Amino acid sequence: MNPLVLSRFFAFCLSISTMVATLRAQPVDLSPVMRWSFDRLENGAFPGASSAARSAAVEGRVEVEAGRAGGSASFAEEPSGQVLVPVDLTALSRDGSFTVAFWACPGGRAAQYGTCLDAGANKGFVIRTNNRGALSLSAGGVWNVVADSAPLPEGAWTHVALVHRAGQLRLFAGGRLVGTAPLAAPTAIPAVLRMGSVTERMKQPDGALVESRVKGFVGALDELQIHARALSDEEVSRLAR
Repeated sequence: MNPLVLSRFFAFCLSISTMVATLRAQPVDLSPVMRWSFDRLENGAFPGASSAARSAAVEGRVEVEAGRAGGSASFAEEPSGQVLVPVDLTALSRDGSFTVAFWACPGGRAAQYGTCLDAGANKGFVIRTNNRGALSLSAGGVWNVVADSAPLPEGAWTHVALVHRAGQLRLFAGGRLVGTAPLAAPTAIPAVLRMGSVTERMKQPDGALVESRVKGFVGALDELQIHARALSDEEVSRLAR
């Protein structure tokens, strides 16, 4: 082979390798498309902390207390409060991928069966604490399809993330993968996420059905982030630091 051609070929290969190495070295942007900081209440709602995030209305008793960063949405044992976050997870990306992330701080054993985030209940998914105080995921009508082996530490902040891609949900706690579960019909997810409790129709003594906020989370939730793609395990781990 002509020495000049060979030299140019090696120079080309070196430039490609350098370009690839440079791209790999650049940090991936982990900025969410929507974010709520829960730092303050304005007219009965938490304002969005990003341009695309609309205010999240509050129902029941929800207060602002010291959070992991700034303030946080704090929930008492009774009566159950709720934060209604306006976001349609199914419309974020063409392939239906998304990531939901937030910080949770349980207030104690009263947080058992506490709802962290409800996205359609039995037709969508629910992130909650179970009877052991451990993080669990219910999806597609199957309760506690994924559950952590250890309870969330009381009075301490734990990062929680849920990643959806190709019909599969991946639940993380503290940057660690807890487990996976199928979600065959993400279109069942409503356009409003409920944090702090779920709303169910409860039968009264007179037979009437009344909507009530139940299965309340006792503790605080902070820094809700919505990403319009499925974050990798490494990226979730970075968010949890």
